[in-house]
Amino acid sequence: MKQDDVILAYRCVDLYYRQDISQLEIAKAIGISRPKVSRLLALARELGMVTISIKPPELFNQRDLEKRLSEKYGLNHVFIGIAEDSSDSSIQKTIGASFVKEFPGFLKNDIKIGIGLGSTMYETSKIIHPERHVPSGISIYPLMGLAGRADPAYQINSIIDLFAEALNAQRNYFLAPAIFDDAAQKDTFCRSKQVREIIDIWEKLDLAVFGIGGPIGRSALLYSSFPEKFLVQMVQNHAVGDVLAHFFDVEGKLVCPEAESMLLSIAFPSLKKIPERICLAGGLWKLDSIKTALKSRLATVLVTDLITAQSLIE
Repeated sequence: MKQDDVILAYRCVDLYYRQDISQLEIAKAIGISRPKVSRLLALARELGMVTISIKPPELFNQRDLEKRLSEKYGLNHVFIGIAEDSSDSSIQKTIGASFVKEFPGFLKNDIKIGIGLGSTMYETSKIIHPERHVPSGISIYPLMGLAGRADPAYQINSIIDLFAEALNAQRNYFLAPAIFDDAAQKDTFCRSKQVREIIDIWEKLDLAVFGIGGPIGRSALLYSSFPEKFLVQMVQNHAVGDVLAHFFDVEGKLVCPEAESMLLSIAFPSLKKIPERICLAGGLWKLDSIKTALKSRLATVLVTDLITAQSLIE
């Protein structure tokens, strides 16, 4: 190895990496061929003149963003995942993966967990994996009745099954719809022993896990489960989304009292009494509903994607 080559290699390294000059421009400046510049750069790497450091993107900013969101919305924790793209499927899978990673930290012996439904909840339930050292005595309960939709994302008992299987937990089901034909029919169902037991448990839950629905124009739950007459009221009253089928406006006010009287779903005052409330929600089309839910203190923990998180802080 010639000393001249070592000196020339160092000169090429300086021009290429520090001054961001192309190999062709370096060749012209020094008076050598471009292939020789390439060989000299390779020699420089072999001699240890060049070290490459790779830093995960957004890592520090992501942690800072989680802290800022926690402070802005009064949350105990925020967990942010980075989705591959902006599609609903990618965001839901990202949120699910982030939740599955953090969920074991919330578990304890004899914990009572309430579960919601929806696309994000369903995607999460499919990837939650059995825990090797899961606490004992876990019980899982539905936070609302059955949605009138064949889509598995709205079959709350199926979601409960998947969670319970992973956690070796006792599973409890509703055999009643989320929306009744009238308030009297709902009252009749709620007097039954099976339904009454779960409603009573709602006041004793330790943890809730649920999603957030977006604008009514894209709400599969609304169009599959609610009578058509409620659609007009919700549009007129400017509904921006829902939590557990309770539809609200941008101020957090419930927009359809008549629907509430027929709805079998944990009420917001009872939901807020649950010590830890984990909300899985993301996507810019849900931004208004997520903001409103967080400002209304419906959640203590948010699991979301990076783009949504950045928009929530603006």
